[in-house]
Amino acid sequence: MTNTTSEMRHAAGFAGLPGDVLLTGASGFLGIHLLHDLLVGGATVSCLLRGESEQRARQSLEDKWRWFFPETDLTPHRERLRVILADVTARHFGLKERAYDAIAETHGAMFNVAGNVNGGDLHELLPINVGLVESLIELSRYGCPKHLHHVSTVDVVGHFTERPRIEAFTEQHLQEGQAFADGYGESKYRAEVLLRQAMAQGIAATAYRVGFIGPHSQTGTFQQNADQNYTSRYVRACVRLGFAPYLPKVQIPITPVDAVARAILALGSSGESAGQTYYVETPNPVRHYEVMRVLQAAGYPLRLMEVDDLIRCAQRLSSDKESLGLVLPQAAGPETHQVPIDARASLAALARCGFDYASSGEWLGRFVAHAIEVGFLPPPRFWREAPLPRGLIT
Repeated sequence: MTNTTSEMRHAAGFAGLPGDVLLTGASGFLGIHLLHDLLVGGATVSCLLRGESEQRARQSLEDKWRWFFPETDLTPHRERLRVILADVTARHFGLKERAYDAIAETHGAMFNVAGNVNGGDLHELLPINVGLVESLIELSRYGCPKHLHHVSTVDVVGHFTERPRIEAFTEQHLQEGQAFADGYGESKYRAEVLLRQAMAQGIAATAYRVGFIGPHSQTGTFQQNADQNYTSRYVRACVRLGFAPYLPKVQIPITPVDAVARAILALGSSGESAGQTYYVETPNPVRHYEVMRVLQAAGYPLRLMEVDDLIRCAQRLSSDKESLGLVLPQAAGPETHQVPIDARASLAALARCGFDYASSGEWLGRFVAHAIEVGFLPPPRFWREAPLPRGLIT
């Protein structure tokens, strides 16, 4: 896997900031891709990581690098990759005063990609999703000049129980009276509120609202813990059942992870990002029907059914309750009002950076091939005789 000149230029932009780059969440799906582009671009990066020892934490991170980027040798970048053992939920990250002061004096850019993405109780999510942001804001006030780059989510848009007073949710909107269906969206919303308050007090910061993050556009490689991702579990459920709903109008805005990383670095190194909020989400969604056709082309005998027929017949067609729970439409809850996202300002900013999201969905075929290779999907009957071309999109 190689980097384009544009990718390397944007990543290298951070090497010119005062000091080095501090990165949280480097072992996560998006975090490891940001780490890759930053190091390949010439930056020196310090990663706050948990671990029994610095050696084991580094080894774990390097193993993850090799899994995601087997064609990119880490050796030329190893001296610029630093590991700092830390507890990001603790005050000053659990570091001794001298170590904390050293970070404050030597790191000019901070990327916060760490987060608890699991649903559930809000209070379980607050220590990382909100507390860590508080800690990074505090760190911003000390030492060398800093710029805090915080990865947020489109889920801060939430929903409205009454008719909203806005027609669209732009980058500038935040506290609009929305409600949240789970603790994750609310925790990220609270973090953005704190970040806006810090910006108003003079802290240089940027928020990046990301949406569905998909497999790498060139390799099809997805997150290692694919069992924790709804989209990948949904695809596997369709394969297991042998049928899926026919949804020709449904579109899914899945952005390949490498595009998300490149967009963040392009915006962050543009010189105009301080104080801004951006949406980092492709304007080229993938159709649900397109995903099903790729699975069929791979050799899965997948039957598409009208939603009403599927609901009526599902229990007779399969006893796989887990897969049925993922594929069958969920019962409607209380009536809510959704507000569309208006990301035109973000797309314009990316255009000024020379960045454009790819319009092709070829990565779908590559993802299916990768999922079969790693055992996440069972191979179709004739897979070994005629595997799906990695670039296929029908």
